This record gives sequence, C-alpha cells and structure tokens, in this order.
Amino acid sequence: MEVHHRLALTLVLALGALALLAPGAARADYPLAEVTNNTPYSVSGKVKYASAFCKDDAYSVPAGGTWRARSRGVCLITGITGSIGQGARFGESTSVVPYDSTGTSYSQFQINAYGGQYRIFSKQEYARVSRTGQGKSPGFYLVNKTDWPVAYSLEQVGCLYHDIVPKRWDGKDGVRRIDTGAVWFTLRVHIQPNGINPQSDWDCIEPVAELVGDVLFAAMSGGAGAAMAGPNVVAKRVAKAAIQKAIKATVKGLAKKMKDRVGEYLKETGTVTMAGQYAGYEWPFQCDKMPEYHITGGPELVKDENGDVYVQPGPAFTVTKVNDCGNDMMRLSPKRLAARTDVAFPEVTDAHAGSGRDEPRPIAGGGGGPGGRVTLRSFHGKYVVAEADGKANANRDQAREWEHWQLIRNGNGTVSLKGFHGKYLVAEPDGRANADRPVAREWEQWRMVDNGDGTFSFKSHHGKWLVAEADGRLNANRDNKATWERFVVTTR
Repeated sequence: MEVHHRLALTLVLALGALALLAPGAARADYPLAEVTNNTPYSVSGKVKYASAFCKDDAYSVPAGGTWRARSRGVCLITGITGSIGQGARFGESTSVVPYDSTGTSYSQFQINAYGGQYRIFSKQEYARVSRTGQGKSPGFYLVNKTDWPVAYSLEQVGCLYHDIVPKRWDGKDGVRRIDTGAVWFTLRVHIQPNGINPQSDWDCIEPVAELVGDVLFAAMSGGAGAAMAGPNVVAKRVAKAAIQKAIKATVKGLAKKMKDRVGEYLKETGTVTMAGQYAGYEWPFQCDKMPEYHITGGPELVKDENGDVYVQPGPAFTVTKVNDCGNDMMRLSPKRLAARTDVAFPEVTDAHAGSGRDEPRPIAGGGGGPGGRVTLRSFHGKYVVAEADGKANANRDQAREWEHWQLIRNGNGTVSLKGFHGKYLVAEPDGRANADRPVAREWEQWRMVDNGDGTFSFKSHHGKWLVAEADGRLNANRDNKATWERFVVTTR
C-alpha cells in the first residue's frame, strides 16, 4: 500500500511539474535547499527530490559550513543522506541518521548531534525536538576554585562564547553557566589577573605575555588591576622562608624584561586548551546536570607578615570534567588537562632592577653580527646540527663543523641561520625544522628573543617557537616558549 501511495504522489508531482512548465504557466519555485553542518567533521551525501524532473543533488559540506543547491524548481524533497568520511576523532559514533519525508517544501536543513549520534533535521523539526522548557539546556558549567580570575572561551570557527569566571572569593567558588546547545567546542581557559575579559566575538585570543606581566604586577602592588580583580588579591599568609624564591611586586625599578618573563611564566603555567568538548544532550536526552568543569591550581599569590605580596610556583593549573554528561560522545576527548609545569620560575637578579628599560645585550661570547659563527646548545645539553641530507637535529654531544652556524642579521630585525653545508634553517608550515634552503626568504627568518637568563629563543615566520625535543629532533611547532625552547648561543 505504501508503495502505491508513493507512486501516486510521484505521478501527481510529475503532472503538476508538467503543467507549470507549460507555456504561460506561473511557476512558484521552492527555496533552494541548504544543509548546515554542525558537526566537527566534513559530511557528504545526497538531497533526494520527488520528481523525475529534478536531479538529486550531491553535496559535501565542511565542519561549520553550509552547502546550498544551485537549482530546485517545484520539486519536493523526500530525503537527505549523510556520511562522515573519516574516523571518529573523539571516540563517538559517526553514523548519520538521514532525513526522510514523503515530500516536503522545507529548504533549510542541519546536521546536529542528537542524543548519542548525529542526525539530519529540517530547521522546523529541530526547533520542535530541541525545545526544552526544563531549565536544562545543554551547555557548560565552569567552577573556578583558584585565587585568580579566569578568562574562558568556547571556540568553533569563531569565538562563540567568552567571559570571565570570577575567582574564589570568601570561601565560595566562582561559577559560570553557559547555555550553548548540544554542539562541539574547544574550551580554552587562562588566568587573567585583572579580571577583564580580553576576548571578542571574532578573536579567542591567547594571553599576551607582556600584558599579563604588567597587569599581574599592577594587581600585586595595588594598582588598577587589583581594583578590577577585587581587594582580596592575596591567597594566604606565609613565613619569609617560604617565599625566598618568590617574586616581590615591589622590587625597586623592576625592569620591563623581568615583568615580561613573569608574564611568560604565568601564561605558560596558567593556560589550558581542551579540544573536543561536547556540551551535553538536548531534550529529551539531557543529563540531569550540565557537563561540569572544575578549574584548580596555578601559581600562587602569597604575602608575608609585613603585607608584601609575592607570586610563587604552585600546583599545576588544571581543568577537570567532573561528571559524565556527554562522555559517550567524547570517549577520546580529554577529561582532565593540566598546564605545563616544566617551566623555569624566573629569578630576580641585580640585572633585572634599574631604569625599567630593556638594554641591548650581545650574544653570549660576544659578537654575533653578520658573518658571526655560532653554536646553539639546547636545554638537554645537545648541539643543533645541520645534517648533510638537509635535516636539522639537536642531538650532538660536541660542537664540530656541522654544529656551527653563520648568524646573519636581516634588515627587518630578524636573523637567519646558515648551516655548514650552505643551506638555511627553515620553519616548515607543518612544524618541522630543516636545514635545506639555498636562499633565506620569509620562512628562513627568525625573531631572536633574549630571555634574560643567558639563553635565546627563536620564533618562526609562522608564529611558532623553535624547540629541541628530548629525543634529539628539532621542530618549530611550539605555541609558547618554556625551557625546551631556550638555547645557549655561543659565538666561536
């Protein structure tokens, strides 16, 4: 019987289409079909029409994108299929439940996570099935248990949600609830000492080390940052013995370089980025509670009996998902992630006090101008070498000929490094570092940064830092510079 109904519907539609195509007939074309992809994968499939006069459309739409048909006419849509052409990135099922209809004039469709799977809906259908009224809209629940204001962002193609989670105050945790709908996000959390949200709808920015250092010292010394963060900027009282290696905000004439180093430290030890976080389920599949994330640890603010404020290392800055809402859609996604703890804590020396200006300093050993031959020794005690096959490594115990580089200062403030074999050190877009370029163009130019501790770091044209891995590989793929991204540069 169902087959007969479909045949009859197809015949009626075909006759109607012929009538509309007749001379003088008025056409009332349906809107073009659109498919919006709200999954983290590329999806491809077919849009099926209920008339022999409309050819089925094949579509392919990237994550976060919208596909639009080129033509439609008066044809009704009977179904839309979809498939994800790659394995599950987060451990969830990647099968797609198709859209099915006896024939609809609807034009806007979307692919959403629904329950524990992906499914294709018309816009109207999804509005009905996702209507809640239960006060349990999918989203995120962030709990800040630290003594710092924390900036968060929920990112897809752009910065969709962003704000500040207040710090722990008077024994009570800072809390933010964000209603998002059941979709995927990258969750970024970082310490923001002045409590001011630095992000915009267009830009989920990473904290800037120089600014973080400035606002941190302003907050510690009672400046504007302290007012923004609230008067309780001190975490606890400690004895002097416990802060011998801490940094005091009131160091007289503290140089800007030192502030930048402390900002870099706070940035690297106070930032967590967790990809593949799922906001939970829409009604009626919702969990009893939202996915909940607790923020703990990080560098500590302390004071002595005189009331002077210090910053010192603390437990790892960590974001932990504490319930299982949505976990079956993110089996491979991180549920707990901590910031780096292998970052050397800055130490104040006489060189860091003075006028507050950064004075130029020569490369270790003197010289280093055009034509200067240098060696680069990594944090692991190994020398950077230009191999004969064009590779670059950081695995040599001694500095011989292949471990020497000609350091050339470029007119734009960058440097280039030419290996023993006459080829330049290059940062590839995929994060590899090689020594196989005959000419120094943009990718062969590096911004050489004096770390103020006898080491230098090298930032590539792509914005990544040169790093010596523990296994001897040399890469240019680090977002931040810590210990492995620092090199002793010696002129020979």
